[in-house]
Amino acid sequence: MLHRHLVNKTTPLHFLSEQYDVKNSAYLAWDQQDSLLFMWLLSTLSESVLARILRCAQSHRGMKYTSSITRKRMQSSVNSELS
Repeated sequence: MLHRHLVNKTTPLHFLSEQYDVKNSAYLAWDQQDSLLFMWLLSTLSESVLARILRCAQSHRGMKYTSSITRKRMQSSVNSELS
């Protein structure tokens, strides 16, 4: 169920009306789940990566950024071994 937070870049509408007076319960549920997932993701990171990822607002952005860092480090390691 939480997998969609990591791969889906869309979020439910924050409000149900254009007057911004009725909050969308689907958004509230999504936001709570996303916050929990993002907190878990942050708790698994080293301090050096954590400092970089704190600027991400949602879990899918954090996961994408973490994957990018990991990919770059792996490529750098492979290049070093080949040299």
